[in-house]
Amino acid sequence: MGCDCVEVENYKVVKEIGKNNTEIYKSYLLRSKTNVNEYVYKSVNVNALNQKEKDSIFNEINLLKEIDHPNVIEIKNSYYSKDKKFLNIISEYAEEGTLQEKYEEQKKNKQYFDENDLLDWFIQIILALKCIHDKNILHRDIRPSNIFLMKDMAKLGNFGVAKAVSPTINYAKTMVTKPEYLAPEVKKNSNYTFEADIWALGVTFYQLIILDYPFEGNSIDKIQANIEAGNIKPIPKDCKIDSKFIKIVKEMMCVNPQERITLQKILEESTIKSRIKCYLNIRKFAELELEAKKTIKDFENEEKRRKKKVPVVKEEEEEQKENENETEEQKIQKEKEKQERKEKKAKYNQLRHMTTLNRMITIKEK
Repeated sequence: MGCDCVEVENYKVVKEIGKNNTEIYKSYLLRSKTNVNEYVYKSVNVNALNQKEKDSIFNEINLLKEIDHPNVIEIKNSYYSKDKKFLNIISEYAEEGTLQEKYEEQKKNKQYFDENDLLDWFIQIILALKCIHDKNILHRDIRPSNIFLMKDMAKLGNFGVAKAVSPTINYAKTMVTKPEYLAPEVKKNSNYTFEADIWALGVTFYQLIILDYPFEGNSIDKIQANIEAGNIKPIPKDCKIDSKFIKIVKEMMCVNPQERITLQKILEESTIKSRIKCYLNIRKFAELELEAKKTIKDFENEEKRRKKKVPVVKEEEEEQKENENETEEQKIQKEKEKQERKEKKAKYNQLRHMTTLNRMITIKEK
């Protein structure tokens, strides 16, 4: 099993980054030949599926390709191999790994996550989940290993088992996530809907908060009994996390799906609402700063070209010679260009000042 050379001809295969022991899938890191962007190429063996199931997964992935959200891993392309044995997916690459990797590192070091990091990741994944639920898509495999991290960004990914749900029949009958994240109604083989994703996300974040699985038990039966009874492990005394945030996460693990907190209710909670507002403002400023940097670069390049054409030491002398033979129309045009350059320089200075201040604030906060 390897990369399909025809489909990845615009990429360079950097290395193999993951494979399943049963040879169900392999993953490769790709780098674009046209820019420095990196992507993941995942090849999934679908031999065990019938054609209807293959088409269903392929259609779901095509649906997910239409999702444009900053906190959802973007699927760039998907296609079958020529022999129809493999489903190949090219998606965004998360350079900082997964929350599962972060969790294992923190647990090993016996160091709780910073509350701000947890809240930032939480609101970003909540926004991602709302986006896919609004499109009637169940993720069905929410867990730490399917939450990916980039610089200052958390993204929900691995939608290969997502389920597009009919708006008129909004429930499903199968679940494919790890048993630890299965909602009680799923374990009872009942019909389930979006509440199952909320349960899995609640379990995920409670696990991140206490650095342990939320339900006690030295056997599957005992764990299941505690899940059904709603016996969640208490928060350790040395874990200093806002009680309002913990309350929300616990309400996500309510045994009765009808009583489980909804995404809309989570978004209306004051702690989450204010945090989302702050997050969106930061993102807006980051976009403005990116635009500012581009404007600065364009101005500097323009000035370099201009000065190369008319050296600074000769600029005044050149202007005097040109003025002698200029028509009135040329003089007006020249004055207009001069004014435009002056305005650009003023904007350039303003933007340089803004980005410098932002760097100073960032350094101070750290």
